[in-house]
Amino acid sequence: MEDLIVRFSGRENPELGTLSPEERRKFIDSVLNDPSVKHRFVFRHWPRPHAVIDWNNLKVPPNSHPVIRPENTLPGKMAPNRIQLWGSTLFDFFGVQRVAGLENQRSLTTGSKLLRWCKANGEYEGVNAVARDCIAWAEKEKDPELVPVYNIANLIRNIENSAFSDKSSVEEEDRMQEDTDLEALTLPQPVSYQ
Repeated sequence: MEDLIVRFSGRENPELGTLSPEERRKFIDSVLNDPSVKHRFVFRHWPRPHAVIDWNNLKVPPNSHPVIRPENTLPGKMAPNRIQLWGSTLFDFFGVQRVAGLENQRSLTTGSKLLRWCKANGEYEGVNAVARDCIAWAEKEKDPELVPVYNIANLIRNIENSAFSDKSSVEEEDRMQEDTDLEALTLPQPVSYQ
């Protein structure tokens, strides 16, 4: 993974094979610690069926595959903050051709959004389902989970009390987890801008 990050960092890379192991490690560390270098990137592609494009009129024929547009997309899995681009892992993000057959019309999106779009637009089953592996992956994607905030006051109190007790750390950790008051935690409700 380090090699991919170094290769696509946008920095001029010396011939790494000519560097000593210490110089190579120093250079790689400088790239990895540079705040302008992206450490995460979308590396999966969601295939679309081949489209026949009328290049004379520069139009997609009406019987061709649908074009992915903002008005015909459907929301996929979302975190509680309602951001539509949520994926369980980096493997759940895809590059996709908006118009099948046009490489320069690409978007980055999530597997759950594309799965819903494929079901609604006829690219889920049959001859047009060229993304079977991606569809299977998107169907197995985990749902977003709400990770509750731990009550810091209880944590401090329990750690201070454990300094004077003979209980094992496992028993103490179990008791601290039971002390978490999940009902006292509330999430902000989404705001509708209609």
